[in-house]
Amino acid sequence: MSTMGYYPDLLELRLIVLDEDGDTESVLQEDDGVSHDYSSGAFLRTTFVVSRRGLRVTVILRTSGDGFPEFRRTQFRIVLDGFTGDRVELNGTTIGVQNAQFYCENRGESASFSFTL
Repeated sequence: MSTMGYYPDLLELRLIVLDEDGDTESVLQEDDGVSHDYSSGAFLRTTFVVSRRGLRVTVILRTSGDGFPEFRRTQFRIVLDGFTGDRVELNGTTIGVQNAQFYCENRGESASFSFTL
């Protein structure tokens, strides 16, 4: 599937809560979708590390890359499949969750959120 010419302001990310203690990692790579400029750093790569310890789930977003001129993302909508709580801690601040989702202002910087099941 090509995303050529698609530079969204908002990306929806779905997190399926791990059934047991452990860690998992996923990677989102954003680039212009047209050129090979990513090979010289013109990309934004976000690595998502999800950890579960008991009832506590922590997600760390680490970014790398130099970005690219067409980058437009300003936020993530995070959907927490399997989560029934009403709040998460986002970058050290408690925020509300509605319908198992919340918004995270993000223009390519590292971040973290956590919650208790």
